[in-house]
Amino acid sequence: MTPLLFSLAKRSPLSVSPPRWFAAHVLASMAGFVLISLHVAAGGIFSTPGILYLLLVFLIVQGIVARVFLSRQFSRQFGSRESSFTVTDAARRELAEVIAAKARLLARLDPQASEALFSPNLRHAVSHPLLTLRYARLVAQESRLVGARRRAGRTLSMWRRLHILAAFLFLSGIVIHVVTVTFFAGYVAGDDSIYWWHLATWGKET
Repeated sequence: MTPLLFSLAKRSPLSVSPPRWFAAHVLASMAGFVLISLHVAAGGIFSTPGILYLLLVFLIVQGIVARVFLSRQFSRQFGSRESSFTVTDAARRELAEVIAAKARLLARLDPQASEALFSPNLRHAVSHPLLTLRYARLVAQESRLVGARRRAGRTLSMWRRLHILAAFLFLSGIVIHVVTVTFFAGYVAGDDSIYWWHLATWGKET
């Protein structure tokens, strides 16, 4: 659950030390990989738990590739470049309108924040979900106008989204797995005997 906590923490006021959260995310993922590898060692790789294991392997490999081979490309996205501010007059006018709309919306969403530095987090999403959604749409429109995603390239643009999607699928599968083997051990065991700890044997044929 630590990688999930990392994802939540960096989007909340709890992210006082993002590098430490990231280190915990990586270490917990590697420890989880070792423990899950031992857990599924006797099973079939193409079974339902096996597919979850393959998904975990994909997540780890994708994360390693991003840190080792794509980190320099990611870091360049945070540097100032003249191309970031070279837009047409029409786009500049539209961009000014978007920024003005962001400032007006921010006065309702978080009056103490600065538009140039503000990024909505979970606290804003919980307390003002509609305002946060509207602000996120304006941010996406601003990024499109300055060509942020185009300069990043398709690989960098999709890499993070793919990682988040795969992590969500893996976490959902883990939750389903824990619930079924805990409360529906009879169903999961099928014709075999139930040899793991469980609370109930619901689903077991009599």
